[in-house]
Amino acid sequence: MKILSKFLCLTLSVCLLFALTSCDNNTDPEEIIEVIYYDGLGYVLKKNNNYKLVDVKSDINDVRVPKTLPNGGIVNEIDLIESRLRCESFIVPDNVTVCLSDAWVKHLYIGERVDLDFIVNFDQNRTETIEISETNPKYYAKGNCIIEKETQKLVYGFRTSEIPEGVKIIGVSAFSDCIFEEIHIPDSVERIEHSAFAYCRALQQVYIGENVKTILDCAFYGTPTLVINCEADSKPSGWDSEWINKEKDSRPHKQGCKEVNWGVKRDAVE
Repeated sequence: MKILSKFLCLTLSVCLLFALTSCDNNTDPEEIIEVIYYDGLGYVLKKNNNYKLVDVKSDINDVRVPKTLPNGGIVNEIDLIESRLRCESFIVPDNVTVCLSDAWVKHLYIGERVDLDFIVNFDQNRTETIEISETNPKYYAKGNCIIEKETQKLVYGFRTSEIPEGVKIIGVSAFSDCIFEEIHIPDSVERIEHSAFAYCRALQQVYIGENVKTILDCAFYGTPTLVINCEADSKPSGWDSEWINKEKDSRPHKQGCKEVNWGVKRDAVE
């Protein structure tokens, strides 16, 4: 029995040692990232002398991201997802890709490599002007709106936006939560997507022309003071049955809109 017990103990010890060794081999050592600061902006080295902007000091009001650093490093990426950026202006050079979230920026300039995936929880009500490099292959800015070139889809609007003629689609949540009282939808618009104007609680009046063939669900959800004037005599078949989510609920944020008027000509309301 003693020999068997010793054999079992030895076997267990060997198994435990093997397991610990295996864990050590599979566990990467904690990565140490050194942030270097120039003029209040913090960068980390990626590789091949390329740097990523990861932090902005709270007292920096006008952020101008440089193309190169004093040490000769090249800035080609911005990742401020965790930084809660708060500033008057944010200027991004053309050679930089951007990832930005939960930001308050009054003036935004983005360069040729920016993809709209960078806008996450962006505060549309604090942004007053938006500019996009003319060399950006996917987007352009007009009327303080961000518009996709290929589809003419308005993908992001702001409190100060004026939807320009030529826009064909108002994209998903494009103006969601904006605090404006009125917005002009031009006759070029053919489609209004999901939640495009959701929770625009201060919005008072909108006119929808006969060229709008499609409106998806919740497009005007949570707009309790809104009067919608439609050129169509009745709801077109391409408009979702819950395009306004008109619910019988005393809570304003649950109300689709105040009123819908059909068969109204634009001249009568403008």
